[in-house]
Amino acid sequence: MSGPPVDPGTIARAARLLHEGKLVAFPTETVYGLGADADNVQAVRAIFAAKGRPADHPVIVHVPDLQAATAWADGLPPAARTLAERFWPGALTLVVQRGARAHDALTGAQRSVGLRCPSHPWAQALLKALCGTARIHPARSPRRARTGSDTSVPPGPSTFAPIWAKSRTDGSI
Repeated sequence: MSGPPVDPGTIARAARLLHEGKLVAFPTETVYGLGADADNVQAVRAIFAAKGRPADHPVIVHVPDLQAATAWADGLPPAARTLAERFWPGALTLVVQRGARAHDALTGAQRSVGLRCPSHPWAQALLKALCGTARIHPARSPRRARTGSDTSVPPGPSTFAPIWAKSRTDGSI
């Protein structure tokens, strides 16, 4: 992926904000998403409030690798493991039976959870920073646009800084 190199200071600030229960925008290989600490029910609910997203529309849990994905699932079926080994990191979301850690706010009270291991270097750096100090992962809404809006911002080198700056200053995206 092209774009600016990962800035460790920015990653550390984003990880700190997530630990504090705040939301951050971050890029994946397909779009920018709005992220929260997936273990923090209130932070996950803040994604829904910020986007006007219905509570029964689940969000995706992003993980740095296959091992981390197992914490959110009630076992990963062999087919899911095979797909993850072949296509992760990358733009594949696995929908599997949720484990006890995957709370209703994440899953929309459904019995499944969406898991993804993004390949974007900024997303991977953020996930590794989070998992280096605690086993938390961003829950991400599939795009940063409000629900019902048809505007989506694909990742690019010129868009991350303004989105990050806005999320830092006033909490809105």
